[in-house]
Amino acid sequence: MLFLLGFLLLMLGFAMIVLGRVPVTKTWTIPARVSRSAGGIFVGFLPVVFLVRFLVQALGWEEHVNPVVIHWMLFVLCLLAGGGWILVAGRPATSPRPRPAGDQPAPFAGDPISPASSAAAREPTFSPLSSPSSERPRPQERNPFDFS
Repeated sequence: MLFLLGFLLLMLGFAMIVLGRVPVTKTWTIPARVSRSAGGIFVGFLPVVFLVRFLVQALGWEEHVNPVVIHWMLFVLCLLAGGGWILVAGRPATSPRPRPAGDQPAPFAGDPISPASSAAAREPTFSPLSSPSSERPRPQERNPFDFS
């Protein structure tokens, strides 16, 4: 029974890793990063079960510890970790809250700039020190790829 559930969890995790974004309902889609993280948790369940089974047998704890209990605890832990990650990090973003109507104006709601002052601000200003006649003309560079 546990192997079958582990295999289903493995397939679910693999699908979540490959697909990325997973639509759950019409309004809720699990983002790709969250889906792939939870898929990694689900895929990691079966290898962890095999590792724990090997360690219990290698250490000789089979007489003292029931491996089935450990496997079910790992199953529940992986299911809660992956599902919790999806529910906490994958929830849809909330809409921005409306701003309460207060006495304070918006921070940039001051007097608008007049078009005349904005045009004057955009005019280029030239320094009297830099004149085109004072600059030495640059010699023409030969193009190294011109073979004419």
